[in-house]
Amino acid sequence: SSRRTVLIGASRAATMHRLFGTAKEKPKDPTLDDAVSSIDKRGGSVDARIQALDKQLASYKEQLKRTRPGLAQQRIKQRAAQVIKQKRMYEKQRDQLYSQAFNIDQAKFAQDTAKDTLQTVQVMKATSKALKKEYKRINLDELERVQDDMADMMEYSEEIQETLSRSFAVPDEIDDEELDAELDAIDEELAMEAEAEKEAQPDYLNDTAEEEATKALEALDAGDAHGGDGRVAAAEPVQNA
Repeated sequence: SSRRTVLIGASRAATMHRLFGTAKEKPKDPTLDDAVSSIDKRGGSVDARIQALDKQLASYKEQLKRTRPGLAQQRIKQRAAQVIKQKRMYEKQRDQLYSQAFNIDQAKFAQDTAKDTLQTVQVMKATSKALKKEYKRINLDELERVQDDMADMMEYSEEIQETLSRSFAVPDEIDDEELDAELDAIDEELAMEAEAEKEAQPDYLNDTAEEEATKALEALDAGDAHGGDGRVAAAEPVQNA
């Protein structure tokens, strides 16, 4: 019985289809892109026709060069004039198509601009909403307290650095008397160090140096008494020393 019901329903549907036909789908509204594509296609067709007419005119021009003036040349000129009329008509159509394409491009640009503007406004609204939500989490009074605390901590840190950089037991200034006394003390220390080094040498080295110095002085005295001859003799012990 169920199969019979299905067959009856299919028969009724076929009968309704034969009588009333099927519902046609509603055509979609053309878009600006569709209009631009259609105009470009028509413009290309018109350009192709103009190029074909240009070839005909070039052919007629060559025929006129080879034909003598007369009836034959007059017929060629009439044909060429007819072709020129057709060419001008197609050129006018092409200009109209280009004008329409320009207007559609302007409309498409305006439409795209409107979409971009709407998108920008939506983004700005969402951003503003997010900023308000985030700013509600910020307490301005607390922020000012944090800034004040940071300033105090930086000042305290500078004070600590100044305290740590101070020198211990060093006077700020030294007067001239203290400077002279310090220099004299250094001279005395140097003299004492030299005397200590001299005393640290063996005695025979000190005695030899004293004997050579005495002989050198005696030789100089003898040279002065003899008119200077003793200078060379006095110089020899010094060189030997």
